[in-house]
Amino acid sequence: MHVRTRNGIQRSKAVDEARPIVALSRVHDVTMAELQVGLQLFRTHEGLHMRDAVHPATALACQASVVVSPDRAFDEVPGLERLDPARALERLIV
Repeated sequence: MHVRTRNGIQRSKAVDEARPIVALSRVHDVTMAELQVGLQLFRTHEGLHMRDAVHPATALACQASVVVSPDRAFDEVPGLERLDPARALERLIV
């Protein structure tokens, strides 16, 4: 939704588009261990912002192999496949 609204899509439309993805999402706690891994990912992956580095760190800690995100910087993280939200529904609803 952040990217869609930043690119000019109305908030209400972005929310409507996000609802199916949110329904399939899992939310995980972030611990100090994930923050430490996030710091290391931030250090070693130029494309990752620190606020974003915690997402792949948490995914890896939870043994998730796929993260749904438009952020191409996640492509740099070994052991994690980034799935663009535009293609997420067709891939996740099987």
